Formats: sequence, C-alpha cells, structure tokens
Amino acid sequence: MAITKVVLTGGPCAGKTSVTEAVSKEYGQRVVIMPEVPSMLLNGGFPRPERDLPYSQTWLHAFQDSILPVQRNMEDLHEEMARQRGADLVLCDRGLIEGAAYVPGGLAFFAERFGINPAAAYARYDLVIHLESVATARPELWDGLKAGNPARYETLEQAQQREYALRDIWSQHPNWVFVPGGRGIKAVVVRVLELLSPYLDTEVEYKYVLPGLPTITLGEGVSVQQGYIVIEPGELRIRRLGREAFITVKGDGTHTRGEWERPLPQNFFHQLWPATAGRRIEKTRHYQPHGRLVLELDVYHGRLSGLVTVEVGAQSLDQLAGFQLPDWAQGAVDVTNDPRYKNKRLATRGLPAG
Repeated sequence: MAITKVVLTGGPCAGKTSVTEAVSKEYGQRVVIMPEVPSMLLNGGFPRPERDLPYSQTWLHAFQDSILPVQRNMEDLHEEMARQRGADLVLCDRGLIEGAAYVPGGLAFFAERFGINPAAAYARYDLVIHLESVATARPELWDGLKAGNPARYETLEQAQQREYALRDIWSQHPNWVFVPGGRGIKAVVVRVLELLSPYLDTEVEYKYVLPGLPTITLGEGVSVQQGYIVIEPGELRIRRLGREAFITVKGDGTHTRGEWERPLPQNFFHQLWPATAGRRIEKTRHYQPHGRLVLELDVYHGRLSGLVTVEVGAQSLDQLAGFQLPDWAQGAVDVTNDPRYKNKRLATRGLPAG
C-alpha cells in the first residue's frame, strides 16, 4: 500500500488546528497527522526571540537549520508509522520549504542558503492544501483573534505579508489548491474533506489467488468477520477487523472504484450483523511489507477454507506502476477482473467450481 503525503499550510490564523481535528474525526486511523515542527521546537525549549534573546538573522538561520533535518526525519517516520498502522495518508502540518516565507530573499535565497532543491522538495508531496489566513480573508477580525492567542505576535500587515509569501512559494507545486477563508471555518473544513476524499475514498486494488499458504513467517494475523447488507449494485458491507468495526460502501468496478469506509460503533455492528445472514465471510489477514507497499494476505475459513489471496491497494494506478509480486507468491493467479472472486460473490456463492 502506497502512502499519500499531503501538506496543510496557510498564513497566520488560517484554521489548521480546526481542519486537522476534523480530518482526524472523519478518517480516524486512516490518516496519520504530523505536527508542526517549528512549534515543536519552540515548545520544547528552543530559544524564543524577544523572550529569550533579541530577534536577529543569526537566530532565524539557526532556527531554520534546526527545523529542516527534523522536518525530513519527522516526515519519513510518520510515513513509516502510516505503513505500520495500515493508514493511507500522512497529513503534514506545514512542509519542507515553508521556511522560505520567513527569511528575507524568498525561495531562491532559502534554497541556496540551506541546501534545498525546490523541485525535489515539491516532489515529496502529492498535494498541498493552502488555507487562507484570516488576515487576508477577513482582516476586520484579525485584532480580535490575535488578542485571544498569546502566540500571535504579528501585526495585520505582517500576517498579510506572510500569507502572500506562502502563496508565492507553494503555488509552484503542481498540485497546490487554495482554500478561501471568507465563508468561515465550516466551509473550509468541508472543502478540505472534499480534497482528501479522492485519496482516501477511492480504492485501486489488484487481487491474486495463491496455490496455498506461502512458506514465510505469517505471525498471528488479524481476525476478519465481514457481512454484506447490499450486494448489487455496488455493495454495502460491515466488517469487524480485530477489535474494530467498520461500515463500507463500494461502487462497481474491477481494479478502480469508489470506496467510502468509516468506523462503526460495536453496538451498531451487532445490530446490523443479523441482516448479513447468508452473505458472510471469515478470514485471517496478515500484513506483509513489500518495498514501499503493504500486501494483505488473507487466509479464508469456513466454507471458503483453502482459499488464500493476496491484495495490494493504493489510491491511484500511478502508485502501483511497475508493481510485481514477491518471490514467495509464486504460482499466484491474477483474479482482479474475475467477478467470481469478489468478496461479495464469495460470501453468497462460495468457492468457484473448478
């Protein structure tokens, strides 16, 4: 499974905290949120200008020299966290070249002074979401918001300059999206969820049947109980994966189709489970790392006993370009386009004949 990496940026008082809270609530463990590195350093004891020492270019350069390696390592570690947890996306609170908006000379000076390749920095991210600062969206509200936040030190003019500088820097990213702030935070949250949906609510998947259990160490695995309430058109299913339950709506299709999945309270799972009678499967899922992807090895039970499948998923076909199965999957048969091996068909009709 490939991990999508998204930057959430914007000028002062743009609403990033409200947006990250909404994303976390909407997508749960499917999104790993990386905190803002500058705030981590300042809150962790890095000297603050005007409090611990006078603001100067020396301080500014020392601060950026500290931010950049931490930013890189934090992004890499959060991407690995996402793989380990089975998440689909890392949402970074600000990105690697963010500091170019804070140093005199802009991106050109920043890149030369701190050894940054802008093209490589942009390529780290699949999407950049820019939330407009209140300073430009609703300037009449600035003084009131600033008064309620002790960390806000900018004047209105400084906040506006920061907003415009960030636009200049990030708008060069090929997938930069500007989210206006004039209609309030609720509209901003709705727009951000719309932007993330194609990455999180679309399934690109290939499925293979193995001739038997591979000769690798599988570990304990995770128990899966899956039942279908609707199987045509598309599907509506509920699933218990380990201790967690989910409800999923899928569209029709083979390797690419819409998929909307959200956590389901256990009591609702138990209430809905009887409605899936005669349309159920049970299996054990083993997650197997494979390069930058994570394969899902499923061992079926009950009337589907003997069936072993491997699935690989991503949010786009590009992320699966050049994909090849590992050596331990010798003899695998591609059944992506075979409707007999869709889980909803297996749940109702059992194993295909022959």
